[in-house]
Amino acid sequence: MRLKVLLVSNYTADKQESMLRFADILEQELKKRGLLYARIEPKPLFGKWARNYPALSKWLGYLDKLFVFPFFLKAVLRVVPASQPLLVHICDHSNAFCSLFLQKTPHLVTCNDLIAIKSALGKTPEHQTRFTGKMLQWVILKGLKKAKRITCISKKSLQDLIDIAQVDKHIASYTYMGFNYPYTPLAKEAAAKRVQDLLPKLTNPYIFYVGSDAWYKNKQGLLYLFKELQALQTKKVDLVLAGPPPAEMFTYWIKENHFENRVHFICNVNNEDLRALYSKAELLIFPSLYEGFGWPVLEAQACGCPVIATEIAPLTEVGGTAARYMPSVQSMKDLDTWAEVSAEIVAWTLNQPEQEREKQIEAGLENSKRFSTEAMISNYCQIYEKMITEAKGG
Repeated sequence: MRLKVLLVSNYTADKQESMLRFADILEQELKKRGLLYARIEPKPLFGKWARNYPALSKWLGYLDKLFVFPFFLKAVLRVVPASQPLLVHICDHSNAFCSLFLQKTPHLVTCNDLIAIKSALGKTPEHQTRFTGKMLQWVILKGLKKAKRITCISKKSLQDLIDIAQVDKHIASYTYMGFNYPYTPLAKEAAAKRVQDLLPKLTNPYIFYVGSDAWYKNKQGLLYLFKELQALQTKKVDLVLAGPPPAEMFTYWIKENHFENRVHFICNVNNEDLRALYSKAELLIFPSLYEGFGWPVLEAQACGCPVIATEIAPLTEVGGTAARYMPSVQSMKDLDTWAEVSAEIVAWTLNQPEQEREKQIEAGLENSKRFSTEAMISNYCQIYEKMITEAKGG
C-alpha cells in the first residue's frame, strides 16, 4: 500500500495565519499526489467558553491542545489499518509535544524557529517569558527532543535547534519554505484600484509592513523609524501595516505624534489583497529582531516590491543580495539610534534613481525563483519515504 500522511495542524483559535497557510499548501499538494490521509488539529472544546471568560482563554486553549488533543490523535491512529504505512507530519513545532505520544509511529516535525524557547531559557534580553510560558516551552522542547525526525525552515533555525535544543544533527535537516500562493507582480492600474478600495483614505505613496504584534517583529522600532523618516529630505510617504488591529500602545503613539492620517492599519487581507499591496508599495520594510524564515520578504520580491530587512539570518538567507539591509537592534535601549540609522537607509532607497530601483526589483524577482512550492513538497516527500523505509528496517 502507498504511504499516507496524517497532517497535524494548529489550533485555529490561536489564529497563527502563516502556519495555517503552510498546512493548507501541504494539504493541497499531498492530496494531488495521493499521499494525504487526513488533516487534524486541536479543536476548541473548552475554548468555546473563551468569549464568556476572556481572562481564562489562554488556559482553556491549553486544555484543548495539551490534554484533549492527544486523546483524539491516538483515537485517529487506532483506526488506521495495521497494513497501511502511515507517517504523522506535525506542521508546526508548537505542537511538538505530540511527539511524546507518537514514539511507535514514524513522525516528522517542522520546526519554524526557536524564538519562544530561547526566550523561555532567558536567551533573549529584549523579552522575558512568564512562568506559564516557560512551562509550555519546556513541554514543546521535550517533544522536540523526542521527535523521530525534524526539518527546519531555514539554516538558521536548524543551527538554533542543534545548539539550543541539543537535538541530534542526524535526525535534523532544513527545508526552505515555498510559496503558499502564486505571488506575481500585479499590473499597476489593477494594483492601484484594489489598494484604493482597501484603503480609501490613503492619498500618498506608502511603505509597507506585514506582520503580527509579536515582540520580536519590532513594530515599535518601525514606528520610530517612520518618525525619523519625516525629518529627512525624501518623498512624502505613508506607512501601511497589514496584520492585527493596532494595540493600544501603538494607537496612543500615533495620536501623540499626529500620524492619524499617515499610518494605516489593514486587517484580514487575503492573498490577492496582499499581492496588490506588495505590487503598489514603494518598498517593504521588515525590521524583525528574530525570524524563522521571513515569508513577507519572499512574497514582496515575487511581486516586484523592493525590500529592506534587518541584517540577520535567516532574512539574509531569504532576501539574498537582492534585498537591502538595516543594522540589527543591539539593545532596545538604543532603539532611537537604530531608527535614525535605518531611516537614512530607507530614505536613500526611496530617493534612488528609477534605474537603480528597477535593478533591485529585477534582482528580487530572480531571487524569489530560488524558492518554490514544488521543491519544498518534493523534499518533504523524500523525507517521508526515507523515514518509512527506515521504520521497516530497510
